[in-house]
Amino acid sequence: RSANLPLLTRHFDGSIRHCFNCRCIKPDRAHHCSDSSSSTPGATSAGKFHLLFLFFASIMFAISVSSLFFYHLYLIGKNRTTLESFRAPIFIGGPNKDSFNLGCKQNFIEIFGSSPFLAFLPVTTSLGDGVHYRVNSGLLGGLHNQVEQRKAQSNSFNR
Repeated sequence: RSANLPLLTRHFDGSIRHCFNCRCIKPDRAHHCSDSSSSTPGATSAGKFHLLFLFFASIMFAISVSSLFFYHLYLIGKNRTTLESFRAPIFIGGPNKDSFNLGCKQNFIEIFGSSPFLAFLPVTTSLGDGVHYRVNSGLLGGLHNQVEQRKAQSNSFNR
């Protein structure tokens, strides 16, 4: 009681507060080791709850990221952008979702380049200039036929 310690809080009888578990002097405004004691049932269940929450949060994060990853692999395989997957590009003959689909292997080469090792480096490896794109040969044939038909119609109309 007469020790000159820098403690402001005391026991109800005026004595210095001490921990009943480890017999150390308790600092002001502290519970000391009673919060982390294994004999306290609330402390261990709270710790388990935190670990369980972190586990489920990490699982949900992994599911979210992996679903986006596999969806974009699908888009690369089809050579589509996310906008094209929701609304097909419209050509002279109408909308066509598979207009830029060159086949899975060619689509990967179109996007990542012909060297698989350079695809992971920050160098330009994709084919094309970003303005002009190769299109599906079926689309080109259909467009060519439509252009020829329109020319024939306009020539017959002009006569």
